[in-house]
Amino acid sequence: MDAETYITSHWIPRRVWTHLAWPRHQERLRRCAELMPPAGRVLDVGCACGHSTEIMRRFRPELEWSGADFSRTGITMAAVFFKHMKFYLVPQPNDLSNVGKFDGVVCSEVLEHTPDDGALVDALIQVAAGTLVMTTPWARVSDPGHLRVYTEEALLALFAKPGHPGTLRIEREDKFFYLVYARER
Repeated sequence: MDAETYITSHWIPRRVWTHLAWPRHQERLRRCAELMPPAGRVLDVGCACGHSTEIMRRFRPELEWSGADFSRTGITMAAVFFKHMKFYLVPQPNDLSNVGKFDGVVCSEVLEHTPDDGALVDALIQVAAGTLVMTTPWARVSDPGHLRVYTEEALLALFAKPGHPGTLRIEREDKFFYLVYARER
C-alpha cells in the first residue's frame, strides 16, 4: 500500500497518531530524540501528519526539527497542525533529494512499510550528515501497511554495502530494534 493510501485509509480514519501517547511509543520517540546530535537540524522521515516530529521536538527543543513524508495529505495536515516546523513532501522513499542535508535523521517505524527498503536506507544515508536513527519492530504487529518483520541479520545486511561510510550499532528494546548509524567524517 502506498503512503497516501495508508495515511488516508488507516492513519487518519483510525486516529493512529493517538497511539503515540502510549508509554511504549513515548519511550521510542524519546530515545530517538536523545540519540540525535547535540545541536543542529534534524529531519523526521515518515512523519505522517507531524505528530511524531512534534513529540521529539518537545524532548529536544534545542534542535531545529523538520518532517518529511511520502503522503501529500499527511504533509498538508502536518503544516496545518504544527506551523512552527518545516515539512517536506518527498516523491518516493528512495528520493529525498529535495530536503538537503541534516545533522540528524530519524526514520521511525517506516522501513517495514517500504517496498524497496534498501533504496530507502541509501536515501537516508545520503541525507544524514551525522547521525541516522531508525526503528522497526522485531515482532509481528497488527498493521495493514507492514510488509515484513526484520531480524538483526537482515538489518545489518541493508547497511553492509559500499557507499555507506559509517558505523552501525543495533539495540533491541521493548518491541523495537534501534539502528544507530553514524557517518564517518
